[in-house]
Amino acid sequence: DIGNNFDTLNDRFVVPEDGVYRVNAQITINSSTATGIFDIRIRVNGTQQRRATFNHTGTGNIVRQISSLLQLTAGQTIDIAFGRATGVTIASNSVLSYFDIEQL
Repeated sequence: DIGNNFDTLNDRFVVPEDGVYRVNAQITINSSTATGIFDIRIRVNGTQQRRATFNHTGTGNIVRQISSLLQLTAGQTIDIAFGRATGVTIASNSVLSYFDIEQL
């Protein structure tokens, strides 16, 4: 976090100044046998702004990605939410699961 804008206590990014931001996120689950809807969402101040949803069947890795441009104002917060079937664990490897924000 170059600008120290990520609030580690609440797991969200605090927008430092008004502008357009590119938000990217990827979540990876290794070797899941769970089936059903797996989604990833970008939320601003806790309200869903974008959502990517896919159904998963069978076994293997599950990768969900999302990217969006958002007009934001200073002080707003951004977080990534993930909906999944029970009994799965998100990979903690920062190459496989990540969240990045860029002011344009």
